[in-house]
Amino acid sequence: MADTSSTRIDLKRYPAETQAHRHPHHQIVLPLEGVLEMDVAGRFADVAADRAAVIPAGQWHSFAGSDDNAFLVIDLAESPPDTGAGGGVLWRAALEHPFMRFDPSLGGFCQFIANRIGHQGLHGVRSEVAGSMVLDALAQSQNLAPNALPPALARAIRFIETYYDDAITVATVAHNAGLSESRLHALFHGWLDTSPGRYLARQRVRRARLLLEETATPVADIALAVGYSDQSAFTRAFRRETGKTPAAYRRACRVQ
Repeated sequence: MADTSSTRIDLKRYPAETQAHRHPHHQIVLPLEGVLEMDVAGRFADVAADRAAVIPAGQWHSFAGSDDNAFLVIDLAESPPDTGAGGGVLWRAALEHPFMRFDPSLGGFCQFIANRIGHQGLHGVRSEVAGSMVLDALAQSQNLAPNALPPALARAIRFIETYYDDAITVATVAHNAGLSESRLHALFHGWLDTSPGRYLARQRVRRARLLLEETATPVADIALAVGYSDQSAFTRAFRRETGKTPAAYRRACRVQ
């Protein structure tokens, strides 16, 4: 399958020689075995046991591994569409504190994912779902989860994620959150660095991608299933989020 996802998960082993670089995507490094000595923008720590590295896009970092090591590495687009409500806050927190402790249960989940990664890594909708779960778990561990967001914003997010497949509008979301549309826009931009309309579109496109990858459902029916009454509007939204039309995305997913 062609890699059309904005999230990719790989199982990596690092050499003992120190390397350094930066990249245009966000990255999370989660320990499975051994130690990875890291310097992220002048902050030093060992990624091991229950400590992860959360590296915002563009941050210089150096790293060197122990003799026997294995790490789950999640690469996400610079503005990842499916990071959950805590994602934008997490990246901002990582600028000051790139090394984060996480709940031990996350280690078991990471091992579960690692056991299912092939030589080509994990991508597509499954990688985005897994990546979103990791982001939410890390946000919880840092007290940055959705319940730390303003209550009205959290209500808006829950409403969107519950009813995205209905014909809801930004005005509907604002009403159900008890906000004016201008205040809703200000909260989304301030906390999540996106607009409520874009957040709604991303939830719809995420579901549409899964239907395109795993079913033969006609594109017109998928548009209706994810909340669009107009196939042209669906196609425009899908192209904006993925760079492809729905039909082109489906063809790319069928390439082995």
